[in-house]
Amino acid sequence: MFSHETEQDARTDRVSTSWCRLGGGEVIRRFCALSIGVMIAVADVSAATVTWDGEGDGQSWHDPLNWSGNVLPTAMDDAVLAPPEGTTVVFAGSDAAIRRLDVKGALRLAAGHLDVGETATVSGTIELEGGRFSAAGGLSAVGGALRYLGGVLEGPVTVRNGVLELGPSGEAAATFLLQGTCSLLGIVHANQTVRVEGSVAHGRALATAPIGMTNQGTIHLETSSSNGWSDESSSLDCGPDGLLNAPGAVISTASGAGDVRGITGRLINRGRVEAGMETPFIGTLEAAGGTFAG
Repeated sequence: MFSHETEQDARTDRVSTSWCRLGGGEVIRRFCALSIGVMIAVADVSAATVTWDGEGDGQSWHDPLNWSGNVLPTAMDDAVLAPPEGTTVVFAGSDAAIRRLDVKGALRLAAGHLDVGETATVSGTIELEGGRFSAAGGLSAVGGALRYLGGVLEGPVTVRNGVLELGPSGEAAATFLLQGTCSLLGIVHANQTVRVEGSVAHGRALATAPIGMTNQGTIHLETSSSNGWSDESSSLDCGPDGLLNAPGAVISTASGAGDVRGITGRLINRGRVEAGMETPFIGTLEAAGGTFAG
């Protein structure tokens, strides 16, 4: 029979033996892994998807009753907007921060700052007429529309198979990436760049100005990747009403791999057209005091 002291020593030996079998470093690694797992679990519990249900006034972002659970989305939440057709959600109040934004219907930002910590995805319409919109991970209008009419827009912007409208007051410095077939409306301002990008992933890129527009900044036709057999061309269709390339503005085509970069329709050039590679033109070209290079 062991005495109490002997039993305690035996337990200590067993603990020491277990430590030796695992190794001190292994114990620490297992403890850290467990701690990280707990933290991830806590984070997952804290994050939530908050969905628009319109059961408040049916319009204001800032009315908690318009959201599932009757609470406004926070910086930890994903906000999903899918209002009924014909309804526009209006953001016009105090600043708000959310994790992700998914716009399936219509959203208009009139005042205040809507800060998206990760990505904003638009398959409906987002209209920026005032205030400030930022998306650290980028805004992607895939099959949707971005109407930038005013205010401040921050973060990378991609429009794929959608509509980009730039209004007279939507003049913050920005780069807009167009992929697939897109409509381009309004005014590209002096500190803005529109990149029309063909690629293997998204195929041919075509930007069309269906009702005429003005370029005061830069429109660039490019191909980001090529495999030698698919169509990765990049084209600008100025439309029958014409695209005015204003003094100081540039329309350019990138050299390199990929298919043709082309321009069609009516182009009134008072700025500069730069061809980094052979660029076919089909339509009406008016050299209204502008220059051509390449």
